[in-house]
Amino acid sequence: MPASALESYKGTEPWSNFGNIVALTEEELAQIHSADMNSVQVKAQNGEITIEGAKDKTPVHIYTMNGAKVASGVTKPNATLTLHTGFASGEVAIVTIGTKSVKVVMK
Repeated sequence: MPASALESYKGTEPWSNFGNIVALTEEELAQIHSADMNSVQVKAQNGEITIEGAKDKTPVHIYTMNGAKVASGVTKPNATLTLHTGFASGEVAIVTIGTKSVKVVMK
């Protein structure tokens, strides 16, 4: 999380329950955005999130903006992982793929 979002996380459940929330440096953020995510595609439409290009046996979790987990799965070799979320168009999901996270807006 960038420093600009630190106060928002501290005031939002469930993150506000964490004892120590630390913002990432610009360098750390750049590494997250470039490492292993260049080949991964995340598509969000019709209540489903599809992951393509992730390494085999990578855990995938989908959360609401409030931190509630709504779906989980594990990638398979050369396969697409599709998880049903029930999110409506315009809703935002947090998708963790291994140790990386992205926010997506459902279409």
